[in-house]
Amino acid sequence: MTYFHMAPVLEQDIQKTLPHGLAHVVISRWQRTANPATGLADLAAPARADRDAFRALKAVQNLHLPDGLDLEADNETIEARAQALAAKFEQKEMLGMGYKHMMGAADKEGIRSAEVFEEQLRKIAKAADSGDDELMAEGIAGIKGRLKEKKWWKRQLYKFLYRAFEAVMRECGMVHRRAGLYISSEAFKRFEQRKLKARAFFEQTEAICEETGESFVLAELWEHSMANPAIRRMELMTRMRGFDEISRVHGHYGCMVTLTCPSRFHKKLSKNSADNPKFDGSTPRDGADYLQKVWTQIRANLGRAGIRIYGFRVAEPHHDATPHWHLLLFMEQAHKETFRRVVAKYGCRADREELGLHYFETDKERTAEARRRQEAILRESGKKISLAQLKAAMKTEDEFWENYSFRFWQKSRAAARVDFKDIDPAKGCAAAYLAKYVSKNIDGLTNSGESMGDDDEAEPGTSAAETAKRVVAWASQWGIRQFQQIGGVPVTLYRELRRVHVDAEDSLLYRAVHAADQGDWGKFVALLGGEDYAFVKRADLPLALYKEETEERNQYGEEKAAILRGVVELETGEYLISREKEWILKYGGSAAAWTRVNNCTKISEADLAAVSDTITYKIPATPEEIEQTLAACEEIDDLPNWDILPDESWDFDLYGFDGEEEQGEEEQGKGRLKKADQDKIIESAREAAVAARQKSLDIWDIWKFKDYMRRLDGLRMVKPLTDDTPVIKQQRRQRYQPRPRVWTVDDVLARGQELLAKIGEELEKLD
Repeated sequence: MTYFHMAPVLEQDIQKTLPHGLAHVVISRWQRTANPATGLADLAAPARADRDAFRALKAVQNLHLPDGLDLEADNETIEARAQALAAKFEQKEMLGMGYKHMMGAADKEGIRSAEVFEEQLRKIAKAADSGDDELMAEGIAGIKGRLKEKKWWKRQLYKFLYRAFEAVMRECGMVHRRAGLYISSEAFKRFEQRKLKARAFFEQTEAICEETGESFVLAELWEHSMANPAIRRMELMTRMRGFDEISRVHGHYGCMVTLTCPSRFHKKLSKNSADNPKFDGSTPRDGADYLQKVWTQIRANLGRAGIRIYGFRVAEPHHDATPHWHLLLFMEQAHKETFRRVVAKYGCRADREELGLHYFETDKERTAEARRRQEAILRESGKKISLAQLKAAMKTEDEFWENYSFRFWQKSRAAARVDFKDIDPAKGCAAAYLAKYVSKNIDGLTNSGESMGDDDEAEPGTSAAETAKRVVAWASQWGIRQFQQIGGVPVTLYRELRRVHVDAEDSLLYRAVHAADQGDWGKFVALLGGEDYAFVKRADLPLALYKEETEERNQYGEEKAAILRGVVELETGEYLISREKEWILKYGGSAAAWTRVNNCTKISEADLAAVSDTITYKIPATPEEIEQTLAACEEIDDLPNWDILPDESWDFDLYGFDGEEEQGEEEQGKGRLKKADQDKIIESAREAAVAARQKSLDIWDIWKFKDYMRRLDGLRMVKPLTDDTPVIKQQRRQRYQPRPRVWTVDDVLARGQELLAKIGEELEKLD
């Protein structure tokens, strides 16, 4: 049997052009392709192997890498190049080069400036329309400031090189179900390493509230945030179920739509993972941009037709990393056919010939083609056919889709590009149709924590719980947004209201709080949407995010975004603060030590024996006993929780009517400890807890330990208890003000009557 060897010239070019690791992969693949392990010698095999090798070389040569960089550039090389680029653009600014020319120069360095500076360009366009010179200067300063910064260039270069490397690996056939599913093995390992580093950082970083003394390790907060896949999955399912309930109540039409990229975006065929001859070198990022463009056209056309929709969109990869979308959408029944025609029109427009669809986008194109055919017929046969006759046999895009019948759509080739599936309530809720795709793109688990089954894109028998990690890595690698809500109420309002807890009140704001707290997304949307429910426009919502404006600016001279503080009801000006506390991050120190211990032992009596000579009663041994001991010595009224009281609550405090009976002077100070004795008890308890935590391995849960320490701190006195001066309740700080509201004479009179009635009730209680 003949054994083929790679040509020395080709091998030298590969080793010279490609990074060491990638060169080894390409050469090994050449040997396997040219010399199959089984079967007769194939004389065409070396030619196929050469074709694949040349394709890898061409892929690297077409990258247009920044000067001085290659796909295996180390950190020092990238940092030096970032420094050089920052100095280069600083010089360009000194020479008077405008921001457009600077963006063009950045494009030559591999930066998608229109995408990277989208926010700044929007700001500049808005300033141009309104004539706001200050806003214009701010947008330009943001672009130039980033182009002159070393750190910014370093991040962009890393992103460019990572994506370029993955594009080459995909071109070399290392991304498909039989090699690297969704993402190459090298890129997946790099992603996992970054996750481990991030986790280590979180474990050594502590969030501290200096006002209350609370502290949490970021790694523990992560478990209770939306970053946790399980929490993220459950919230998405809750919102989808809520939309489904709304659609059932109002009798809306539900449809599952799948949008796929044309063949030229796909590197590998789905059946046998063979090379796709139509592939044009597009990256998954290009595919995502194509789908976004198509969806933008669809939304615009639906808006012009007066068709309102709501639902969810999920982006996921094919086995070769090419993205596709699944959309669960709801609309009024009367819009079903029009909706299908609009989606099919734009989803099938590109490369429609491969779908067996033949028409012209505009009448101008049809006329030009008719003239060309007229001239060809006249030249070949001498016959002259009118343009009207020729055009009658041709169709424009609008004419084609206006008369198209979707009866046999599933059997057409166009269904491979755009697929429709009606939601049948008899077969289950609409959320069940999308649940599989949501789970597959998060963690591959059901709500019960079990695997959802096998991944259809992977090799048979491969669990979705295993491949979900690669899906997340794929989305991170190419900067693809996996989930998006379409229409409905902003989820940020829902999340902020879930952060507060209030008593029952007969107002829209408080009813929305209770709906969010119950996890009832359908009820939440119905409350805020009113008569329009899920079709409500953002500008018509009765609630809005309550933000605190800031005059601070970032390092690029741009005004910082307003700080989110809570939610406000626009009509009444009533608001709820969901983010009262200010937090700072501390790296290392106690936070790092806490992450290495999970629990804490109970405090024993022996641990506090050192201070027993100054205390005449039994030493408390547990947090409960400490609280009981100090409570027996104190008679201090608890202050209310100012964060959740209505705006009117402070009015009664001015009169001293808090609903509590006042103590007599003879009872004040009775049996109270001196502050020094109290501090000894608490401090000794803290030291014993810390010592026991460090020594023992069989200890409390970390959260119990932290709660224990906070409870001890909360028992400290603000001032010595030997002072018999009555404790004066502190007035609530008015840090946040509701939106201004114009008061009328009737409002003032009604307000006065309410206050008089409540004062009368409080006087009756005192009597």
